[in-house]
Amino acid sequence: MRRQANLAVVLAILTLIPAVDALAGFQASELIYIPVAARNAGLNGSQWMSDVTITNVDSEPVDVAIFHLPTGNISNLEYFQRQFALGGREDEEWGKVVEDLADIPPNGTITLENIMETHFFEVLNAEGLLGALVIFAYEAGTLDLDDGEGIIYRNVIAQGRNYTAATIYELDEDDQPVEVETSYGHTVPGVPWYDTADPGEHAHNGERQLSYLVLTGGVENDEYRYNVGMVNASDMLTRLILQVEARGPDGEFATNSDDEEAVALVNLEPMAHVQFDRIVKSLLGQGNMEDFAIWVRILQFPSAAEEPKPALTVYGTMVRESSNDAIFITPSYGESYPLDCVWGKPEIEPQGMCVSGSSVQPVSGPSAHLPFGVPGRR
Repeated sequence: MRRQANLAVVLAILTLIPAVDALAGFQASELIYIPVAARNAGLNGSQWMSDVTITNVDSEPVDVAIFHLPTGNISNLEYFQRQFALGGREDEEWGKVVEDLADIPPNGTITLENIMETHFFEVLNAEGLLGALVIFAYEAGTLDLDDGEGIIYRNVIAQGRNYTAATIYELDEDDQPVEVETSYGHTVPGVPWYDTADPGEHAHNGERQLSYLVLTGGVENDEYRYNVGMVNASDMLTRLILQVEARGPDGEFATNSDDEEAVALVNLEPMAHVQFDRIVKSLLGQGNMEDFAIWVRILQFPSAAEEPKPALTVYGTMVRESSNDAIFITPSYGESYPLDCVWGKPEIEPQGMCVSGSSVQPVSGPSAHLPFGVPGRR
């Protein structure tokens, strides 16, 4: 009877879920950020691990290279070298050769489990690892071509999974509780380089404003913690000066007992990653809050580059204190999707500049449009 009752509940739930066929996004790219990956001890006794899955959606076999940008809001230029990265071919001078990253066939998929401990621990010689991953995909065997054509970038889709071990109790066949090892976590959608916030004039098309990202669903109290991370996805010579705001149900800045507003500035170094655990308390100086949203705005982008390509991506995680079960919060622009720009209108060509938030447009072939490419040999 118990099994029949449970089945009835499941069927009842399924009948309440509408059929949805439009939950896809434009995530295929030759340069993708996994905004957070970890092998470290987190808050409340959590021990975080990360898997990464990559699917080749191009028409040719691809090779993949993966770089790690350690957290701490430091410039990660020194880590953007092949000696600190993963690649698939022995003769390309990677810090670690992972054969699965070479010759991924069209429509093929690979998964690197616990990537930080299994691979980057050896490369970086560090136990606690937290930060972003940078993934390049290119036609197999074209990385160091000397025929004048150079590397040929190709499209993949990448996704991460962050999780922590946990123990739960289940009833055995005698209705006695037994310990069962499991995990709690969330997926981490890969962020293509062209889907980043951008403060440049090119990001303003009519009334569209793409210089900030919003993280919603905020709860930070004794039951939940709300963490926010930021990745500088600009070119290698550009810093970002960010304004971070928490706004409550009334749309106004939250204020604490000293009437201080929940606003802070963050100076994000080139290629830097930073994560603020319990951001409302640690960065914004507030107490418990519910029903809030976080705005992250690019105010300035100081740069030594001749043509700066400023870009930012952010993420949130809301974690239950009692279990460490985490919900991933995907950032949103404060604008609706530009349908006319993407698809065009009758007798009007789509305008590529409107497709994304990034300062540069996706084009096929060479990599001149990317904020940076795969670094050369030492």
